[in-house]
Amino acid sequence: MINWQAEKAAEILKKTVKITVIVCDNYSVHKSKEVKKNLERWRKKGWEFFFISALSPELNLIETEWEELKTYELSGRMFEDEDD
Repeated sequence: MINWQAEKAAEILKKTVKITVIVCDNYSVHKSKEVKKNLERWRKKGWEFFFISALSPELNLIETEWEELKTYELSGRMFEDEDD
C-alpha cells in the first residue's frame, strides 16, 4: 500500500512540480464527514492524503516520537500549568 501511495505522489509531483503530503492516522477527525466531503477538492489543489493502517502505528513518525517523549522526558514529572 505504501508503494502505491508513493507512486501516486510521484505522479502528482511530475504533473504539478509541487506536492503537499498529509499523513493521516486513525484519529476520528481524519475520517470525519467534513474531511471526506473536501478530499476531492483538496486533491485537485495538489494535496495528497496518505491514510496509515490502524495496524501500523509505527509508520506514523509522530507516534514513535510521542512515545519516547512520554517514556523518557515526561515520565513521573508534575507540572503547575501548561506553560511549565
